Amino acid sequence: MDKKYKPPTNRFTVDGPVIRIEPGSEIHKVSGTSMAGILGVSPWSSPFQVACNLMGLGQEDISDKPAVKVGIALESKIIDYADKAYSKYGTFQPAERVYEKREGDHDAWTSDFEDDTFAGHVDGIVMSDDGKDYILEIKTSSNMESWIDGVPRYYYLQVALYNRFITKQDKAYVVLGIVNENTYRDYNSWIPNEETVTMYPLEINQEAFEAILDEVREWYEKYVKAGMTPPYDPENPGDVELYNHLVNIATDYTEMQGLVDEFKKVCDEIDAKEADMKDKYDLREMLKSKLKDYMEANSLKAIESPETKGLRVVLGTQNRSSWDEAAMVRDGIDTSKYKKTKQISTFALKE
Repeated sequence: MDKKYKPPTNRFTVDGPVIRIEPGSEIHKVSGTSMAGILGVSPWSSPFQVACNLMGLGQEDISDKPAVKVGIALESKIIDYADKAYSKYGTFQPAERVYEKREGDHDAWTSDFEDDTFAGHVDGIVMSDDGKDYILEIKTSSNMESWIDGVPRYYYLQVALYNRFITKQDKAYVVLGIVNENTYRDYNSWIPNEETVTMYPLEINQEAFEAILDEVREWYEKYVKAGMTPPYDPENPGDVELYNHLVNIATDYTEMQGLVDEFKKVCDEIDAKEADMKDKYDLREMLKSKLKDYMEANSLKAIESPETKGLRVVLGTQNRSSWDEAAMVRDGIDTSKYKKTKQISTFALKE
């Protein structure tokens, strides 16, 4: 399974292609990022996946995704740059200066506005000289093809939602940080300038957006408030993966018990095969060690086979960056503020 899901927060049953939660279960409101999935215009989600998320089922843990980490790491840097580079539009303020400082997990933050169906958190506000406030949304992307025609539809919906409940203007501002593979490896390598930051003044049709909100409210009442998902799409790989995940964890306990013996049998078969191959494993490690030792001692990048054309072993290097915690402490930095503890599940077979 490619995706990692958080444990369900509600009890549920599988009803054919539909998932149902128990009456009285706690549900979530529609966020800006959920809008596109509900309306079928998201490249990452679908109505079925959004419904599961809002009902506390199969919420994907995206905290470790490089794109998410980059976005968090660069957000304040992008806002600071925009405040200087685009000052003619107003003062660019991060959300923490407009709202109270947000603590804890993003999903636990209090919404920046009150509504029975919708909720959201803005990245910032642009305070113009004419006294009006405008929504500021910060994005990072390495896929510039999706921005050729301006702000993608799925982001427009998010920004328009915040505008509807907070600023109520006919425009907003989206500032894009353009990143690449180097950025994902080292956030500090990214420098804001005219080539890596661009801004999109975004026109918002408030009247047309009201019709969109009505459509989403109708969907929310029909499915999430009723405690059920729309049918999963068997042609959508993301739907299939999540549906199979939920079917699996809803399986009867006795059926899972039967898998323990099957798992043990497979493990024993693998162990037996590996034992038969132990001499080969040891020989492989010995040959690798001798070749590597010789190449390092003689500053060789490769050794070619004298018999097989093109066959060679190659010795390369990689640079890996890490924080020097001791040096940070010597410089008076409280490193405990930057430590993050994450609980990781372990799995073992015991007899």
